[in-house]
Amino acid sequence: MSLKRIVNKIIDKYGREVIRKPRIETIENGEITYTYGDTELIRGWISQITGYKELWEAAGILVEADLVAQFPADTTIEIGDLIKVDNEWYEVVEKIKRSLGNKIHSIECLLRKRE
Repeated sequence: MSLKRIVNKIIDKYGREVIRKPRIETIENGEITYTYGDTELIRGWISQITGYKELWEAAGILVEADLVAQFPADTTIEIGDLIKVDNEWYEVVEKIKRSLGNKIHSIECLLRKRE
C-alpha cells in the first residue's frame, strides 16, 4: 500500500470538510488586483500548530501561521486561497508538497487567520 493511499485514508477518516475560495489574480494597466472565486468543499486534516501563534523564519522570510492543514495530493489549493475552518477564514501562506522519493503523497499548508 502506497503512502499516498495511507494518507488519503487517514484524511478520509479523521479529516473534515472545509470551504476553499480560490484567489484570482487580475493584472490591468500594470495594477494587480486579487478577488476570490466560487467556494468549494475540500477535505483535509486541520491542526493548531501550537497553543500560541507560531512564527516561522525560512530563508529570511517570516511566516506567521495559526493552523497547519494536510490535504490529499490531488487537491487544488494555492498560496493566497482562503480556507474556512469553524466559521473563521484563514489564508494559505505556505504550500508544501510532501513526497517520499519522487511521489507526492500529500499537500501541507500553513494557514493564517484573516482579521
